[in-house]
Amino acid sequence: MTLSNNEILQYMSGYLRAWEADGYLSLSRFTEKQEALHEKNWAPKEKASSSMFLEFVSDCTEISFDYRILPGSSQKFYGIDLLVDGMNTVCKFEQTDRTEGTFFAKIEEKGKKKITVYFPNLARMEIKNLTVDGMMEKVQRKVRYLAL
Repeated sequence: MTLSNNEILQYMSGYLRAWEADGYLSLSRFTEKQEALHEKNWAPKEKASSSMFLEFVSDCTEISFDYRILPGSSQKFYGIDLLVDGMNTVCKFEQTDRTEGTFFAKIEEKGKKKITVYFPNLARMEIKNLTVDGMMEKVQRKVRYLAL
């Protein structure tokens, strides 16, 4: 099953704003107003995808998506991590001179499991064509209250 960009958003966390750019889903941790306030002193690292992740429960054995990397810091590399039930199973590290690619992972664990894909914290990543060969469910988060 290949998801549209709107469908991908249902499984994303850590972003405040989303839009499409050349067919890719682009995300930001900041509002347009915050970006406008920092326009003159905007550091490339502030545009990175750090704190953003894709998370769902699935019985899938494969996951893939197309991505595009944009500068997000002075570093010359980026990493994408895939976790299955909280265990890091795939770490993909690439040089930032490669701006487009496809992330693909085989998942050995059988049955339903929680899949988490952490976006790079040193670069900005845009995605499209998320494909999973099984069912997908949203992760149910626990609501925590702060008592004062």
